[in-house]
Amino acid sequence: MWWNKERWERETWGRGEMQKGDMGKGEKTNRYVRNGTQKTPSFTRAQGKMKAIPEHHTFSMRLRVTPEMTARFFDCEIHPLYATFAIVEHAEYACRCAILPFLEPEEDAIGSSVEIEHTGPAHIGAIVTIETEITGVEGKDIISTFAAKQGEKEIARGKTTQRVVDKAKFQQRIQDKA
Repeated sequence: MWWNKERWERETWGRGEMQKGDMGKGEKTNRYVRNGTQKTPSFTRAQGKMKAIPEHHTFSMRLRVTPEMTARFFDCEIHPLYATFAIVEHAEYACRCAILPFLEPEEDAIGSSVEIEHTGPAHIGAIVTIETEITGVEGKDIISTFAAKQGEKEIARGKTTQRVVDKAKFQQRIQDKA
C-alpha cells in the first residue's frame, strides 16, 4: 500500500507538536475519521519538498487566559479581557502546529498573513480552545482557518497563511539583512 498508516502516525505524533494532556496543552484531532470510520486520506501537496497534507487536517489547543494576555498598550491595561493580539498569537501557533508534521526537516513555515474577527470577550481565568483546520494549499502557501471558543461560545474566528521556506536559505536571508 502506498500509504503507511503506522509511519504517518509515528511521523505526525513524533515531531514535537503539543500532545494530549493537562490544561494548556494541545491535542490533535480528526485523525482521518469521517462518519466514525478510519479513511485513507485525501492529499494536497504544496510546491517543493513538503509532504502531502491531508485534506481538512485539524489541530486544537486549550489555554487559560492570564493577565499577560489582556488588552494593553505599552504596559497600560485597557481592559482585563483576552486581547485580540493574544488570540492572533495563539491562533498562529495552533495553525503552525497543524502543519509541522508535514514539513521536511530542512523546511520551515513563516506567517505571511492573518485575518481575524474578534466577536466576544473572555475574562482572565477563562478556558479558551483554539481550533484550526488546513483549508487549502496554493503553491508554497498553506491556508488555515481558526476559531477561538470559550465553551461553545465563539469569541474569534479568522484565517492564517503560512509560507513554506527552505530553512538554510531563510536563515541566510536573515543574516544578510542584519
